Amino acid sequence: MMFEDVRDVSTLQAIHAHLFQEYVLLGSVIDARRLHHTHFYSLRMDYGHQSYLDILANCRHIVLRALERLERRTAEVLYENEKWFKWVRQVQEDDEANREKEQKKVKLEAAMFKRHWKKMQSRISAQREKEGKQRQDAFLEEAYQERVKTISLEDSDEDNGRWDHIEEIVEDERSQYIDLI
Repeated sequence: MMFEDVRDVSTLQAIHAHLFQEYVLLGSVIDARRLHHTHFYSLRMDYGHQSYLDILANCRHIVLRALERLERRTAEVLYENEKWFKWVRQVQEDDEANREKEQKKVKLEAAMFKRHWKKMQSRISAQREKEGKQRQDAFLEEAYQERVKTISLEDSDEDNGRWDHIEEIVEDERSQYIDLI
């Protein structure tokens, strides 16, 4: 088995722990069997026990190869995850850079809007001042026209019955001059 179906690191670690425990156990069993053989079968004539030792050594070798394949698969999965993490990190960094660009753009737009708003406020206030001045000028012009009408009416009233002291003096001097002549 090449462990190609397993894609989870925790599962791979659990399998590795089990296989490693089996490898250690097989090594202990083989060592114990050899010790047993040296004590009880020193002539090495019992081929059945030696056959069983060979079978255990073969199982241990198979477990060792399985551990190697498992470690290779774990390395592949970790590499894929690392590539995935790198890709995710790269995407996150790109998103963060885009977010910063958007924030700068929003800040520039806000500053531009504030400048535009201030210009509009100054234009509006200038327009209001201009309208106020025009109203004031119209009011003053109207008051002036009324005053001119009032003065012209007073002048016409003076001509109609009011006497002017200066004109009387000028008239007296004229009549005296005529008398002299």
